[in-house]
Amino acid sequence: MSEFWMSYEMIARRYGPGYQGYPLFGAVHLGELEAVAVCILLTARWYRRSPERTRRRWHSCLARRCPFTF
Repeated sequence: MSEFWMSYEMIARRYGPGYQGYPLFGAVHLGELEAVAVCILLTARWYRRSPERTRRRWHSCLARRCPFTF
């Protein structure tokens, strides 16, 4: 994780040119995308099945925090 703050030049000097931590759309990246998609779908499912009172409360809470999305 320390490579996160390094520039491309610093990483190339340390590991050599052409170093790639893990490939874009490799197994790790696709696993992360899948986990996020599952979380979003489960949240949407929970929201749709929740009572009207809970949905109103969540909507007003989100509207206060993100006024441009509603």
